[in-house]
Amino acid sequence: MIETDLTLPPCLIMYERCSIDVKIGLKRALTCNKQDVAPMSRIKLRNNTTTPLFLVSVMLLASISPITMATASSDNNTTEISIGNLEEFDPSTEGKKYMFTNDSKPVYSATSFLKKQWIDEGYPDLVLPFSQSYMNSKSSTRNCTNAWSQGDTDTVPTSSGSIEATVQKISSNAAIFIENGQILSATTLNDIASTFESTIYPTDTTYFGSMPDVDNNCQLEIVIHAIDGGGGVGGYFAPGISSQREAVFVDVDDMSWRNTILAHELQHLLHNARDPYENLWIDEGAADMAAYLCFGVTSALTGHANDWAQNSNMSVRWWNQRIADYGAGFMFLMYLADKLGGGNAISNLVADTATGGAGIENLAANPQPGSVSIGTTMSEIYANFSAAVTLDSPQGAFGFSNLDLSEACTSAFICKAQKSGYNDQWVDDWTSNSDAVEGWGMRSYKFSQGSGAPLNLMVSPTQFGFEGVVMAKESATGTWSMSKLRIDPSSGAGTGLVYGFGNITDEVWLITWYESLVDDCDYNFASCGITTGSYPEAAITVQAGLITDPAEIEISAIENFDRDGDNLDDSSRIDLEVTSNAFFEILEVEANAYLNNTIVDTLTFDVTAGNNVATEKSIWFTPPEGGDWTYSVKITDVTGVIVDQAFALPENIANMEPVASGSMATNITQTWLPVAMYGSGYDVWGFSQINGTFSHNDTPIALSLIHI
Repeated sequence: MIETDLTLPPCLIMYERCSIDVKIGLKRALTCNKQDVAPMSRIKLRNNTTTPLFLVSVMLLASISPITMATASSDNNTTEISIGNLEEFDPSTEGKKYMFTNDSKPVYSATSFLKKQWIDEGYPDLVLPFSQSYMNSKSSTRNCTNAWSQGDTDTVPTSSGSIEATVQKISSNAAIFIENGQILSATTLNDIASTFESTIYPTDTTYFGSMPDVDNNCQLEIVIHAIDGGGGVGGYFAPGISSQREAVFVDVDDMSWRNTILAHELQHLLHNARDPYENLWIDEGAADMAAYLCFGVTSALTGHANDWAQNSNMSVRWWNQRIADYGAGFMFLMYLADKLGGGNAISNLVADTATGGAGIENLAANPQPGSVSIGTTMSEIYANFSAAVTLDSPQGAFGFSNLDLSEACTSAFICKAQKSGYNDQWVDDWTSNSDAVEGWGMRSYKFSQGSGAPLNLMVSPTQFGFEGVVMAKESATGTWSMSKLRIDPSSGAGTGLVYGFGNITDEVWLITWYESLVDDCDYNFASCGITTGSYPEAAITVQAGLITDPAEIEISAIENFDRDGDNLDDSSRIDLEVTSNAFFEILEVEANAYLNNTIVDTLTFDVTAGNNVATEKSIWFTPPEGGDWTYSVKITDVTGVIVDQAFALPENIANMEPVASGSMATNITQTWLPVAMYGSGYDVWGFSQINGTFSHNDTPIALSLIHI
C-alpha cells in the first residue's frame, strides 16, 4: 500500500483531482476532465517531496483552470490504491517458475501471490473495462491522447513502493520504462520492442483478447526495475493497479528471460481485464499457454506439464500453488484450444465472466467452426480430455494436434499421463494397489495380451462420485472406442466388460476420475465449499480378470401357494440362481410371465455374482387371471449382451380374488323408492421382489350383487 503523511496545498490538490493517476506526469494533468476524477479516489502519494519544476507546473495549471481549482479544496485530499507487497513472498514455494529460465537460478512470477492478496482484500478498485456499463461511461472513443513519448518520466507504483522511471523506448503498442539509475543497452531495448510487437502482442491478444485502455494511452507500460537481484522474482502483474493503468513489471536483473516474462504477465493482464474472478487453475494454465504459443517447448514447461502427467491423480480444478497445478491447467487449456477453435475459443473463454467449469461448459456448448465434439458437460469433457492425455491418438477427441506427447517423461518432451497400473498375465485375476485420487484427478490402467475371452473390469472406490471409461483399440484398424463404466448406485463401484480381448481388441485402458462435489477451487477458500479440512480425496482399487465361461442363470424351484384362502393356488414363488466365474459381475436379470405364448408381465433387476459362487434370488408372481402360466428368465451383462436364459414348464394358477368394498343407502322419507347400492374394489397382480407386494393395481372387471 502506498501512503503519505503529506498535507497537500490547494494547488497540489488541484493536480491530484485532474490527473487520471497522480503518478502519471504533468502531461496528463493538462488533459484531464471530470471523467478522470472518480478513479483517483484511492491513490495516495508516498513521496513527501516535490521538485520546483513540479510546483511551477501545477501553478501554471491552476492559472489556466481557475474554475476547476475553486471546487477542489472541498474533496478529500488523501487517496490510496492497493498494489500489494512482496515482503513476505517466498518465490520457491509461493511463486510460479517461468518457462525458459535456468534451473540453477530459477526465476518466478509473483502474480498469483499478489492476486491472492488482492482477492483477500475484497478486489479493491476493481474495474471491468470491457463491461457494457464501463464502456457506456466513457466520454469518448479510444483516442490515445495520453500516449507516452520517449524521454517522459513518471513516478510509478510498484509492489515495493514508488519508483522514478523514464520512458526509454516506444513501440506501436508499448512504452518501456526503465527505473532511473538502471541501465539497459540499446540492443536489449530494441529486442524487447521488436519481440513484443512481432510475437508477444499479436499472439497473446489473439488468444486472450484485445488490450484494455483505462488510462487512454493505447500502450502497455513495461516497467523494468530492480526487484530482488538475479533469480527469485522475475516479474509480475499487479491487479490492484489495473483500474489506473495497464502495466507489467520485470526485474532488471533477469533480462535473460525478459520475453518469457512479458508473454506470461501480459496474459494475466488481459485475463484480469475481462474475468478477474476466474479460477487460478485456468488463469495460470493460460499464462503457461501464452509462453508456449510465443516461444515453444522448454524444460520449464515440460517440468510443469510432466509433473502433472506423472501425478495425474492430482486435481485439475484445484489450485494450491503446486508445480503439477500449473501443468494441469496448461494441458487442459491446450486441449480446449485444440478441439474447440483455437484462439477464438480461448478468447471466448476468457471473455466469459462465468468461472471454472461453468465457463468451459458454455464454450463447449457454443463451439467455433471446425470444432471436434468433446461433450457439453464437465463430466463428458473431462472424460475426453483424460483419454487424450492418456492415448494422444490422432482420432478425434482422443488426442492433441497442437502437442506431441511422448511415452516417457523427459526434460525435452511433454509426456502422456503415466499409467497407474498394467497387466498382461492372465493366469490369475489382477488387483491394483489402493490408489489415492483428488477430486477431478484421474488414473489410468493398461491391459493387453488377452486370450480372446471377455475382460472384466471393476473400480471399487472409498467414496461415491467416481466415473470412468473403457478405451478399447480394435486390432484390425487401430480404431479406439469409448464405453462408460456402469456405476452401481448402491456402492459407487464401476464395472466394464470388453469382448474379444486379445482377439478383436488388442489393447484396453481403464480411465477413472473422481467427480467430487467440490470442484473449482483456489487454495482452501470457504467460497469453494471447504470450511473444514482440505480439498476432497478418495481412494480406488481396480480389479481385472478374464471371464473364461459366461455367467449362468437357472430357475431352481417354483412353489405355488394360495394367497386369498380359497384353496386354489393363485401365486408363485420363483427361486433363481446366478453363477459367474468372474471375480465380480453386475448382471441384469429379466423375468417374464407368459400366458398363451404372450408376455403379460416383466420384472427387471440387477444381481451381483462372482467366484463361481451361486447368487440366490427369489421373486413372486400373482396372475391377473387363471390359466397355464410359463416363466422365463435371462441375464444381460454391462454391455447389453444376453449371456444366458432359462425357461420353466407351465404352471396352472388361479386368479386371486379381488378386494371388494360396498355400501347401501335407503331413502328414509320415501321408503317405496329402490334401495341405492354402491360397489368398488381393486385387483392386484404381477411380479415383485418382495412377497406381498404387487406391480399392478387394476379395477375389477365386474361386481357381483349378493342378495340377502
